[in-house]
Amino acid sequence: MTVVPAPVYANPALDRLNELAICLCSEIIAADVPDVCFCGVVPGDAAALDYLGDCSDLCGMAWVRLITAYPSAQVATPDAQPRNCSALLGFDVELGIARCAPTMRENGEPPSQAEQSAAFELQMTDMMIMRRAVACCRDSNNWVLGGYTPFGPQGMAVGGVWTLSMQEV
Repeated sequence: MTVVPAPVYANPALDRLNELAICLCSEIIAADVPDVCFCGVVPGDAAALDYLGDCSDLCGMAWVRLITAYPSAQVATPDAQPRNCSALLGFDVELGIARCAPTMRENGEPPSQAEQSAAFELQMTDMMIMRRAVACCRDSNNWVLGGYTPFGPQGMAVGGVWTLSMQEV
């Protein structure tokens, strides 16, 4: 039996998401903010905040995640024409940063106003860090930045995500 090796295909989604994660991690390091326990690409339909408090004094996680991929006629626009299998690949991506949320004290007192303000300030700083991460990546002029959505406090986490649409080049 003769085995013919399968052709090696480029993986533009993997390449772009890895590049974006490097940009995100670099921007966190460059900013004057607490470091995170994890920064990288995550699989699945939602980022599991498993690494949120996984390291000694730090409490945070940053990620890049694929939301969806589709044949694309132009950035952020699926190609709905027949025989679109030769169209470029478009994909939507999520960038996120989560931090530990201020929580109730053992005596039942809620977090102080100063703790809430500090958490909000860090959340807004993280929002801008993610935006700068998108701008630092090559070909970002061909990407479409969507909206920022905050989340939490839930599961002792607070943070937010940006959506981003891109197309293979």
